[in-house]
Amino acid sequence: MLIDAIRSNRKHMEAKRSAMSNLVALMGRAAVHCGRIVTLEEALASKFLFCPNIGAAGENTPAPCQADDQGRYPAPIPGEWVEM
Repeated sequence: MLIDAIRSNRKHMEAKRSAMSNLVALMGRAAVHCGRIVTLEEALASKFLFCPNIGAAGENTPAPCQADDQGRYPAPIPGEWVEM
C-alpha cells in the first residue's frame, strides 16, 4: 500500500493502523499483567492511567512508581493487578 502510494504519487495514511497496532500491544501487556484476556471493547472503554495527572507533572514531581527500601519496584501479579 505504501509503495503503491509512493509510485502513484497518492496520499497515504497509516494513523489508524498505527493506533490499532499500539492498542493491541497495550492489550497484550494488560492481559499478561492482569492474568486474563483483555477484549478490544474493554481496552477502548478503559480509563486506566499509569500516571494520573501527567499534565501537571514537572521536573520536581516524584515518579508515580517508587522503589521500596531495598530498591525494588512493584511488579504486576497476574490475577491481582488491575490495568483494564
